[in-house]
Parts: sequence; C-alpha cells; structure tokens
Amino acid sequence: MSLVSSQETKPNDRWLIKTQLFSGYNIGKDVAGFGYGAAVRCLYDFETRFLGGPVFLGIESGFVSPMGFEKPRDDSRVDYSKMNYMVTSVVLEQNYPWLKHGFNIGTGLAYYHGVQDLNSRAIGLITNIGWFPIYKGKSVTPYITYRNDWVFDSMGTNMQSLSLGLNF
Repeated sequence: MSLVSSQETKPNDRWLIKTQLFSGYNIGKDVAGFGYGAAVRCLYDFETRFLGGPVFLGIESGFVSPMGFEKPRDDSRVDYSKMNYMVTSVVLEQNYPWLKHGFNIGTGLAYYHGVQDLNSRAIGLITNIGWFPIYKGKSVTPYITYRNDWVFDSMGTNMQSLSLGLNF
C-alpha cells in the first residue's frame, strides 16, 4: 500500500499497519529517567484530504514502561522500573507528501491500564510527528517519529521518545 494514496485505491489498499519500538526520557512528579515501549497501529484511509494529505483514523495497542531502564534507588521504597502500562488509543494521523519523502503528524486519546500494583488506570494523550520515505511500488517502508506520551496519572508522566517502525 502506498502511504500517499492515489485517487484510485482498492478497498484493501486503504488499510495501513504501523509497528513501532520507542525509547525515550520520562519526566514525572519527583521522578525522571529512561523508558521504552512498543505498539501497533491499525489505520484506515477514509480518502479524505486535508491540506493536501490523506487522513487516517484507527486504533493503537501497545506497552509502555516509562521508567523501564531505571534501577531502583537505595533510598526509594518504590521500584519505578515496574511502572508499566498496556495502552489502547484512538488515533488520527495525516501524511503529507513532499518530493520523495513523506511527513506525518498524529494525535490520539489513550487509555493506560496499569499492569502492576504500583500504578492503576489513567487516561492520556499521544502525539507524534515523523518522516518516512516514499517508495513507489513498495509495500513495506520504514519511518521515524518523535513521540510524546502524556499520561495523566498520579505522577503526571510525560515520556518523550524516538520511535522507529515499519509501515505495512
């Protein structure tokens, strides 16, 4: 499937699957450190154009560990590396073609479900801005994005990360 849709798309060419791995820095109330995550987005092209690019609507499901790379401090009773979330979100994404490159922006409303006792459920916001190459006739293309997860939990988590992935 082409990331920049043509006027004549087949019904099964209107789906876009995006896998991603991301890692970045987390800033929260009284805590900061490095974390990681992984997600899959399933997006549908409604053949709607806004400012020259196709608009996609879909869902994202993934895993986020905002403090996953951090070891517990000796003076802390809490192991923040075990503060993990399963994430489900509704996302809206738009791609903009420019020469042989494409740029995308997206946002989503997310539900973060805590996996351990340390954290419970929270809502949040996911934003991203990224780049991908446009290859004519290729069904799999790489991409890179700057991703921001705002988790409105008791610590006010804000994870800023670099995301690498593949579009199918």
